[in-house]
Amino acid sequence: MDENLSKERMRRSVATARTFFLSGIIYCEECGRPLVGSSGHGKGGVHRYYIHRKIPGEPVQCKIKTIQAQKVEDQVFNHLKEVIFRSGYMESLESRIDYVYRHTVQGSKVELRKYQSDLAQVEKQIRSTIKLIAEMDEDGMESVLKESLKEFKDKKIAIQNRIDELVATEENYRSCQEARAVIELNAMELNKAFAKSTPAKIKR
Repeated sequence: MDENLSKERMRRSVATARTFFLSGIIYCEECGRPLVGSSGHGKGGVHRYYIHRKIPGEPVQCKIKTIQAQKVEDQVFNHLKEVIFRSGYMESLESRIDYVYRHTVQGSKVELRKYQSDLAQVEKQIRSTIKLIAEMDEDGMESVLKESLKEFKDKKIAIQNRIDELVATEENYRSCQEARAVIELNAMELNKAFAKSTPAKIKR
């Protein structure tokens, strides 16, 4: 039993050492190359670093070649928490959400009117084509009209699908106040759970 517990603790320790929250997200200030996580054994156990992503034939020439992972991660997380809970941040976020929502919905309404007009035109063409087929005596022309009818019907389906998407966009619209409330709640829940979470969960 004790041996199993010891193995589990070792497994978690190794997993923690290999978890890099910012791998590929942060970049070298000097050369612009992405930084990726790397771990190595030394005095005191496993040490985590961020190093330059390897590119064949391009050696790293920068003055700083490794950065302590814990140090840069703490700085980033602390900054994120400071920004999220800073006075005025949520108000500013609400304004940006409102701007995006209003322009998205307005654009959708314009596009919706256009497609509704196109749909009415296609339906008119379908009715006219059906009438011509009913009145047509020549087999050759009838086959041509039936092909045109099929094209009109395919076009109608495509237009109707796009109309459905635009209608769904409007139905899914939520007020900026509601969106802000959701973000605030999620941010507070994240802040409370952050200290208790495992490195793998924090990364997700």
